[in-house]
Amino acid sequence: RKHKKELWHLGLICVGALALVLVGSSLMVNATIEIATLFGIPEYLIAIFVVGLGTSLPELMISGIAAWKKQYSMSVGNLLGSNITDPLFSLGFGALFTSGAAVMGVASTALIYLAIASVVIIGIFAWKEKVSRNTAALCVLLYGLSFFFI
Repeated sequence: RKHKKELWHLGLICVGALALVLVGSSLMVNATIEIATLFGIPEYLIAIFVVGLGTSLPELMISGIAAWKKQYSMSVGNLLGSNITDPLFSLGFGALFTSGAAVMGVASTALIYLAIASVVIIGIFAWKEKVSRNTAALCVLLYGLSFFFI
C-alpha cells in the first residue's frame, strides 16, 4: 500500500513538472519572438542563442553531474539521446505544422556544420578511449564556431 502511495506521489510530481515545462516553454517562445521583433533580429537567431542554450543547459548539467559522479554511461546516454532526439523530433515536429522547405531553409547551413563537427568528434572518440582536456576544449571550440555557421 505504501508503495502505491509513493508511486502516485511521484506521478503527480512528474505531471506538475511537465506542466511547468509547458508553461515555461510557451513563455520563452513568446518572449523570444517579442525580443526579436523589438530589435529587428531574425527570430531563428534569437532562438539559437536564447532558446537553444536555455533548453540545452539542463542536459549539460545532468551529463556533467553524472560524469562528476563517475556515472559515465548516464552522461554519454543523456548526450547521445538528446542529440538524436532534439534534431529528429524537433525538425520533424516543426515540419508537421509548417512547410518542410521553410524548416530546411533555416537549418541547411547548420546541418552541414553539425555533420562536419559530428564526424570530427566521432573520429576523435573512436581513436581515443576517454575525453581529455584537449578534446573537451575542442568540443567547446566547435560549439563556439557553430554560431558563425548558423
